[in-house]
Amino acid sequence: MALPGQAYHLLSSDRSNSSGIEPRHLQRALACGGITASPGSETVLEAGQTVCVASPRYPDNYPKNWDNNWTIKGATPNVRLEISCSPVAIEGSPSCTNDRLVIMHKCFWSKYCGSKRPETITTCGPWARLTFRTNGSAQQKGFYCTVTASECTYSSHALPGSALGPA
Repeated sequence: MALPGQAYHLLSSDRSNSSGIEPRHLQRALACGGITASPGSETVLEAGQTVCVASPRYPDNYPKNWDNNWTIKGATPNVRLEISCSPVAIEGSPSCTNDRLVIMHKCFWSKYCGSKRPETITTCGPWARLTFRTNGSAQQKGFYCTVTASECTYSSHALPGSALGPA
């Protein structure tokens, strides 16, 4: 058990580096294999790796007037990212003008607030950005998402008469 002010150190899945983590966030980090993305960071994932992205203080209420983003990239152009979120608890408003989570990638973007849970999203390219903005009014639990990288395999079917197919 850690004393106030102490932090646990978790190793990444390849044991190449470690980072300190507050005890109250230990459970969240362990659910993601110890890999969490820091706000304002760019995280690069190899196929098969997963990183967690969560609102500040999750599962406690997020702070007022907070604005930051997380950029997740695949290590190669053939990596696709799958974003899956737990139920969200973000201050609701028409068109999500107050607090909001924005998820975007090359072919998609959408805003989420209230209890609207994003469907699982698969990117069409090797990057995604999650942005979280709050105003100065209500605070809620926020969000928690996992981003998993996988290798995209393409199948090419040559057409007859093409340079790749029979003449």
